[in-house]
Amino acid sequence: MNKEIKLAQLMEFFIKKYSYGLVKFQDPSLVNKKEFWLVKPDHYKYQLIRITTNSLEIRDYEKEKLNNIVQSIGVSLNREINFLDLHLTDEEVLENDDIDTVCINGDQISGVDIKILYPEILKVLDDKNNNDKSVNDVNQRVEKFIKNKIVESKKKKNPYLDKQYIGTNLITLLCVLVYVATNVVNLFVDNIIVADIITGAYYKTFIMGLGQYWRFLTAGFLHGNIFHLIMNLYALSILGRSVERQYGTLNFFKVLIPSMIGGLIFVYILDANNVTLGISAGLYGLMATIIVYLFDTGLIKNKRVRNGIIFQLLLCVVISITPGVSMYGHLGGFMIGLLISLTFIKNSNYRDLVRNSYFALIIALGLMIYFTVVEKDYKPLYGQTDIDVIEGYQKLGLNDYSNKLTIDLNEYYYKIGVLK
Repeated sequence: MNKEIKLAQLMEFFIKKYSYGLVKFQDPSLVNKKEFWLVKPDHYKYQLIRITTNSLEIRDYEKEKLNNIVQSIGVSLNREINFLDLHLTDEEVLENDDIDTVCINGDQISGVDIKILYPEILKVLDDKNNNDKSVNDVNQRVEKFIKNKIVESKKKKNPYLDKQYIGTNLITLLCVLVYVATNVVNLFVDNIIVADIITGAYYKTFIMGLGQYWRFLTAGFLHGNIFHLIMNLYALSILGRSVERQYGTLNFFKVLIPSMIGGLIFVYILDANNVTLGISAGLYGLMATIIVYLFDTGLIKNKRVRNGIIFQLLLCVVISITPGVSMYGHLGGFMIGLLISLTFIKNSNYRDLVRNSYFALIIALGLMIYFTVVEKDYKPLYGQTDIDVIEGYQKLGLNDYSNKLTIDLNEYYYKIGVLK
């Protein structure tokens, strides 16, 4: 193994595969030509890595200088950082080493098990997969890669056309289309509440009496007015893109949709009969995801970040207790989002918490299903609203469905003793 070439290949690996950046020192005397320093402030485990061909004996001799470098980089990043020291040497790492250390000799690795954190590193260590003849070959590839990244970053991307945010953009489009559809329906029925119910708003009477449980989902895409729509979509653009950027589109949907549904189930169980709509329960779930991310990465230790999130939480509480706002919906969305997001944690320090969060999710799901099934509080009833909805379907030309709705509602009213 040519250590100089392998050193450069590992540097290339961390830059390309895990988006680490090269640390450039103002004082070149701090480091030597036999090492690379790499930084990634938002990595969940190691924000700083040194790759070197120096022996552990040399490292122990210069440990004070090493600690000073780590501390200075942490200060410049304004956060506490975890440091990994990676050596290309045939030495063995001592168990009582106070620095997270890895020694690599060919395909043999001792010390911290980095194969779990960086599984593809084994390909780099296998000389059969590498045909580089010189360090210059690797350096040219890295320089080209970094230049392309810089050029790409300078291009102004339209966030609504960026595939990275496809989930946020699809939900935004859906909310806009549903809002337009609701207002088209309102042109015929001339009653916005009736139009909301027809297009899928949460309405306890229809869920409990007619079994329209799909409203737990559809209500999240409806909005009462243009201001409500704009404010929620603005929040979605910030929270949604942040979650998609850190966790991907699939996990974005894993949080958003269950949070929307969970929030409305909380309303169903804990609140009186009403008409509820809006994606805010899902937004509170996304907020919980961002908080989990801050703890997972250690960014919460940054005072500015911590104060910012505390302010946002206080603002969310004030909004939730405002008259006309669904406090239970927000609470349910946040709690479901929190439980789901805990399963995304990668920091090994929270391993028990991740495992327990799966059990908590199962218990929460079971309790929500149970209380949804046994819920019997149908009050207050809004008979005139039910009549208006029936007439609304007639105005839309859906007479058969209007007649069926009338029969089903009468049966439900007889069942609960309202009609005799």
